[in-house]
Formats: sequence, structure tokens, C-alpha cells
Amino acid sequence: MALPQPDPGSTALVTGASSGIGEQLARQLSARGHHVTLAARRRDRLEALAAELGNADVQPADLADQAQREGVRDLRRSGLIKVRKGLTSLEEVEGVTNE
Repeated sequence: MALPQPDPGSTALVTGASSGIGEQLARQLSARGHHVTLAARRRDRLEALAAELGNADVQPADLADQAQREGVRDLRRSGLIKVRKGLTSLEEVEGVTNE
């Protein structure tokens, strides 16, 4: 599945973005012009990556914790792209639509 073109009103939510595949996905999406929202437990690594990328927000969260998952779901950007551990989809995240 091809990614949509970058849109100033959208962000790519990348989980596990503090290292490994998640970090590399964030780098690739940013290089293609997408704004990225970085989610993982390690705030310091997320902040360093966001500073390097320049077009990124940080959302520290342990996604194993339901309350913290809810915080990530509350992101309210239209056209949100969901990216999880190497898989991409255009699925809606609860409460976020493409309108």
C-alpha cells in the first residue's frame, strides 16, 4: 500500500519510535515530508529524535497501559496515518476521521 502525500493537517503516529524499526520508520516518513508524532516509553530518546527531525511531536507513552493508550488515541489530527511496527494502514484511530 502506498502512503498518501504529506498533508499539513495530518501526522503519522509512529509507535515504538525511540529505537529500532519504529525510529527508522519515523526517519523515513519525515524524510518524505510527513509530520510525525513519536510514541514510546523513553521520552529522552523521543525528544532527541524530534529535535533531529524538526517536523515531529513527542507523545511519551507505555502502550501496554490502557490509560496511556487512551492518551495516544486522543490525538485529534485529521487524516491520521497509523503506523505500527513496520505495518502501515489508513485505518481510523478512534475519534479521528479523514473529514
